[in-house]
Amino acid sequence: MSSNPNSSARVRIAFLFLFVLLGVATYFAIDLSKFQERLSTQEDHEILQGITNPSQLEDALKQHPSNNILRLMAKAAKAADDARSAIDRLSAQIEPATLSKEIDFNSTNRNNLDAFRSDLRKAEANAASFLPRYVAIFKAEHDQVESAARSLHA
Repeated sequence: MSSNPNSSARVRIAFLFLFVLLGVATYFAIDLSKFQERLSTQEDHEILQGITNPSQLEDALKQHPSNNILRLMAKAAKAADDARSAIDRLSAQIEPATLSKEIDFNSTNRNNLDAFRSDLRKAEANAASFLPRYVAIFKAEHDQVESAARSLHA
């Protein structure tokens, strides 16, 4: 069965035209997504420009709840606050309460000095164990922020 040469040529031209049209559409779709990304980045920058404290961040997040950068900043700020309070609690555990008292060397006795020395040894042991726990707090903070960034695709 022979086919008409004109219809075969028309089919080829239609496929070629469709292929070119598909290529042009893909090019503009990619370019459009880059344009939207640039606009989004500029908008994020403008929103973050005036934020100087956590309350302003919360207000901006209420105005733009779908903004991933603001959500990430809020989670990072919360992680930093949690880390700061954990470090404060950890720092308070280093020095025993009895060391904060001033020693009156004129009226102190041997037992008081031995107790003071014992408290100093406790503080030294607490200080030695402080650094690994301090590092663990920062690692936990880092992991929280990294997890938030991954979940928000920021």
